Amino acid sequence: MVTGSEFDKASAAAHEALEAFRVASSRRDKATEDLRRVQCLAVFKYLTPGPDGEEWEIETECGRRAGHEGDHDERATVETVHDATFESLVNDRGRFGMEAARAGREFDEAQEALAALECGDTTSSALGCCLRLGHDGDHVCPTHIEIVA
Repeated sequence: MVTGSEFDKASAAAHEALEAFRVASSRRDKATEDLRRVQCLAVFKYLTPGPDGEEWEIETECGRRAGHEGDHDERATVETVHDATFESLVNDRGRFGMEAARAGREFDEAQEALAALECGDTTSSALGCCLRLGHDGDHVCPTHIEIVA
């Protein structure tokens, strides 16, 4: 049986992890928007050797600063950025992307920990009872609308 305080603690941790994920995702999305406003987003293809010796055609976006000189080729995927402002935007996008990924993993772990303490009875709904294991009374199952909200 799970105590109410154990369940409440796990539930609070899951809510905190969700909020941290939302904040990190928002930062990542803003950094992505900021970077894309100054990027050349031309789509191009290039050939690269595959592991079997055959050439593979790769399709990608340029990613260099808009208005760059030169062709769209495989160098556009590995070229070093020399503009400090653009490089800062690239670094911000990478850092905030990693933070959002970490926050997402932490949210998943908190959700798993909470789910391990939930009743989960599916006799009245495929979504399962969301009350703690060993609860008294009727099962309570969220609706699809409650899950989205």
